[in-house]
Amino acid sequence: MPSILHKGDLSVAVYAGEWSKLRKQLPAIIDNHDPFRHDINAFGIVADADKKGAGAVAQEYHHAFGPYYSGFTEEPGVVAPGSIRTGVFVLPNNHDKGVLDTLFVQCGDVIYPKHSKAAMNFVASFDAQDKDHWAPFDHEKALVAGVASILHPGKTNTVTIKQDLWISTETASVLNHLISFLAVLLELT
Repeated sequence: MPSILHKGDLSVAVYAGEWSKLRKQLPAIIDNHDPFRHDINAFGIVADADKKGAGAVAQEYHHAFGPYYSGFTEEPGVVAPGSIRTGVFVLPNNHDKGVLDTLFVQCGDVIYPKHSKAAMNFVASFDAQDKDHWAPFDHEKALVAGVASILHPGKTNTVTIKQDLWISTETASVLNHLISFLAVLLELT
């Protein structure tokens, strides 16, 4: 089930899922609920570039959802205009490989530089054998978790991201590409 966010007359349904699961589940949901094909203003994807480059990721989503939404672009970070605006934003910036945590590390460097440096030193203090089981971008996840543990010991990363200044006017420069994409997609400009 999606999370539904409301503000004024704007409602946004957010589905979270891994690409392999989303690719199977979301088309079935769209097929079974015709209003999701015709009675919406926008359909956007925010995806990681953890295994493939941004262009390849955007093309996969174009092939999966293009049949449902004409004009669904295969270019990352571009919102296709139309009766239903569509697009895919590929984290962290539509060019480089990365994940959401890549952005949070950059935000942490801006808003919590002392905490970020301490987390970097802590993670760097471990030998390669201690990290040999890590997947790509687990380093970034460990850095975010380190800062989160300093800000809110015993709490999840979600708590600090929700309560603290990771996403704020101070970090807007780091998040600018994502903010711009969402603003165009949702016609907030």
